[in-house]
Formats: sequence, structure tokens, C-alpha cells
Amino acid sequence: MVRKAFAVICLAALAAVGMSSSATAQDAPPTSEITTFALDRCDHTVDDPKIGVSEWMCEGYGDHKVWVAQADQRMLISFGDDARDRCAGRETFISPNTIEGDIEWRLRGGDPFATITRWSTGENGDDGTFLVVTSISAKDVCHVAYIDADLPSAQALSRVVADGQAEGFDCSVDHPVMITKLGKSPDQLAAGFPCSDP
Repeated sequence: MVRKAFAVICLAALAAVGMSSSATAQDAPPTSEITTFALDRCDHTVDDPKIGVSEWMCEGYGDHKVWVAQADQRMLISFGDDARDRCAGRETFISPNTIEGDIEWRLRGGDPFATITRWSTGENGDDGTFLVVTSISAKDVCHVAYIDADLPSAQALSRVVADGQAEGFDCSVDHPVMITKLGKSPDQLAAGFPCSDP
């Protein structure tokens, strides 16, 4: 199902997200693994000061590598084979941003189907901090949801969204949802979605 371009999930609708997760859950219960995200531990593969672009390749979970880029004070992150060329390699927040903290991988049967990363947006983080749920599949990798990190139990809520939405998400047509009490839609804060088929 194509999600509305301006989908905003407010606090009053969080229970519905949980119901969706339960309804679509597969037999194997999802689990989490945490990997460290630190650029000084990654291979610096591109450094072009003339155009202001840097790229890194980092260890992730199992065979899933982590590709990171930074340009014009904005970051990009993608995962797995051909990570740079996946949809997530074009998705970022509109305002200056940084990716902080570790990466949480959501697994089913030991295989990653989503990640949760923490992003600080705006100068000095004054546009807010968000948890970004990213879908990982053989077809593509892309953003599924932006969750206000100031919400109560935001990390747990991110897992609920990942478990209920990531595996059926179609990067070529679906739009990420925004879960916040600020009343903003995804296209007011982020860009790069949806993506055409790779």
C-alpha cells in the first residue's frame, strides 16, 4: 500500500502502529544487535576537499557493510551490498545534520531487515534529534520513518515501527512516516524519497 506523502503519526495514533506490528508479525520474533558507529574506525574511501565530499566504508553486522557520506554539512548512510547506490544513499535531512551513537539492527532469524540510527539536525542540533528507521531488503534500502527522539520510549517505538513496517516497505513508491508531536510532515524535514526501482 502506498503511504500518503504527508503522513504524520502523532501521539494519539501510536497505539495503531503497535496494532499494525502485531498484525503483520511473522513467526520468528525480531531481535536486536548493536554495532558501534565511529568514523575514525572506518575506511576513508573518498576525500575530495574541492567539492567538499567525503565517504567512508564501515563494518556493520555480519556481511552487511555500512556506507557513509558527508557533503554540504549533511550526512548519508546506507547498508549492505552496493550500499552507495541504494535509495538510502540519496536520503537525508534538509537541514545540516550528523549521525550519532551506535546502530541498532533489527533481525529476523538472524538476518537484518532494518536499522535504527540517531540523527541530530540543524545547527547545534536545534532542529531536533530523530531516530531514523531504515528498511533493508534485497531489492533496496531506504528510510521508513522519522521518530522524534524526545518522545517517551522513542527507541522502543522505533522498534515497533521497524518490525511492523520495514519488511513490506516499497522504496520505489512509499513515503516515510513522521512520528512527532511537532505536527511536521516528512517532506518538511527530509528529502530523497520515494526512489525509483534501482
